Parts: sequence; structure tokens; C-alpha cells
Amino acid sequence: MALPRLLLIEDDVLQRVATARLLRSDYSIVETGTAEHALDFILNGHQFDVVLCDLGLHGWSGADLYTRLKRRNDPHASVFVLFSGLDAADRHPRLAAELGRRLARKPLEKPDLLRVLAAAQHPVALERLLA
Repeated sequence: MALPRLLLIEDDVLQRVATARLLRSDYSIVETGTAEHALDFILNGHQFDVVLCDLGLHGWSGADLYTRLKRRNDPHASVFVLFSGLDAADRHPRLAAELGRRLARKPLEKPDLLRVLAAAQHPVALERLLA
């Protein structure tokens, strides 16, 4: 059985490598360092089961990429997870409210990250599990 496909967007190379290594046994991972490059992957027809994107990227931010996907009605917007070392909920309350459980805080621990990714992929099942 094929692993779910994850698009990992992180401009810090060491953080990207560490995150990819953390998730390799659970996901087939495509990595990039920019939101612009991630959008190119998506617009060129690549399909992902979940998108994991750093909020504080150089160039377009993770929030910028999410907003562009949402405006295009791209299905990847509904499986989009933002992660940040900052308290994103305080800095971006509207975005945090919209993403809900699809917002993760660095440092990323594998069990917590897997729960957030599962919430993005299977929101209804997770809501039932947490109820």
C-alpha cells in the first residue's frame, strides 16, 4: 500500500531535513523551500494528501500560499497545515480560527505532528475521536 503524499514547505534546510526524516516512515514526501515552488508543483498537477508549510517563509509566507490556494478553490487548501516557531494563533487570529487544528507549533514532536496531519486528512473522523 502506498504511503500518503505530503508536500513539505520549509525554507530552513536543517528544519526541512529533520521534519522529512521524522515523517519518512509515514509519508511519501516532496520537499521544497519556497511557497512559489510549492504552488508550481500543485499547478502542474501534482496531488498531495496533505500540505505541511512553515508560516514564516522568505518571499511568500505560508499564509500567502494558503490564501492563494483557497482563492483558487484548490482542494489542497482543505488539507493545508501551517507550522511556526512563533505563536501564530496570537499573531494571526483569523487564520488560526480558520485552520483550527491544522496549526502546529515548532518544535515538532512526531506524535503531535501526526495528530495534526491526521486532522487535515480526516477532519470528520478526528472530530468524532476527540468528542
